[in-house]
Amino acid sequence: MIKQKRAQVTIFIILGLVLLLSMGIFIYYTSTAEETISIPEEIDQATLTAYVQSCLDATTEESIQKVAANGGMNKPIFYKTVGGKNISYWCTGEGEEQCVNTAFLKEDLAEQIVEGVKQELPKCLDFHSFEQQGYTIQEGIFEGSAILTETGIDLTITYPIKMKKEDEEATVENFRVVQETTLGTLYDIAVQIVNTEATGTSFDIVSYITNHTNLIITKQRPYPSIIYSIKAKKNDLTLNI
Repeated sequence: MIKQKRAQVTIFIILGLVLLLSMGIFIYYTSTAEETISIPEEIDQATLTAYVQSCLDATTEESIQKVAANGGMNKPIFYKTVGGKNISYWCTGEGEEQCVNTAFLKEDLAEQIVEGVKQELPKCLDFHSFEQQGYTIQEGIFEGSAILTETGIDLTITYPIKMKKEDEEATVENFRVVQETTLGTLYDIAVQIVNTEATGTSFDIVSYITNHTNLIITKQRPYPSIIYSIKAKKNDLTLNI
């Protein structure tokens, strides 16, 4: 929250989901970028399925990290740049106390993760290497949906791929990715915080964490914003709003 001179208004901004703050995030991205998924020398149905599945698993984890870092959006439109990340606004407004709640639904957050997988998957699937081995490749349309819960995420993916080389042929289409993540739980808490702040009331961190001892919640005021950091003690996933 910032207070400006007489003719100006106070601008209150609550920033959206973000996974940053620590070198751990930098290390994660660096190690992920350096990881490579082995390209099989020969392709059959089972091998192609396993290869695509491994890329889907990896890009799902990457997408969760990226979407969280960007305030719940794969490519934010209205955002505040903090620490090199474009973080989507969750609550904005003019006035001393209140802001307008612009938080999105959990279903929207899940869709953003699917969109991130769609964008990152081609980087993992090294089809060029297969083409150099003499394979012809036909790709269909990527379609996906996801359900984000308190304990994890469940993606259903349809992505037809056909690979052929002489008498060898393999076709895959349907995939599923199930991963544990606390993102859904942290989102629910974030919504409570934003709903409270949108009424002009400061969220009572002390009372909340007294009744939820498995959480760490902190509040910062980097000019001109207010940022709450939410973290489950059992892992390193931090959600800032």
